[in-house]
Amino acid sequence: SVLTIRGCPILITYWLENIIYRYFQGTPKAFWLEFSMDGHNMSFTVIVTILQKQHQVNKQDIVIIAYKKYGEEFDAKFLYQKKDKIHVISNASGIVHYYQKLKII
Repeated sequence: SVLTIRGCPILITYWLENIIYRYFQGTPKAFWLEFSMDGHNMSFTVIVTILQKQHQVNKQDIVIIAYKKYGEEFDAKFLYQKKDKIHVISNASGIVHYYQKLKII
């Protein structure tokens, strides 16, 4: 869904939820200390950009963990089927998604 503020549509997504979570994780003062520059609070867009970069770093960490944990079994475990062919998952997002599913099982 979309939220409109001052005529600007904002897609309510994972990033908005993540910002709200980070805001209430500590104190408002701590949040704005992290997300301010030159004494001014950063905009929503800038905060989302920072969180996306942090998320990419976290994603790469999870990929490394998955490779280390499964070692030689990785290519046999992280698979998907496309048409009639089996492929090893090679992109970070896919690896993270599948790794999280394996942890739940």
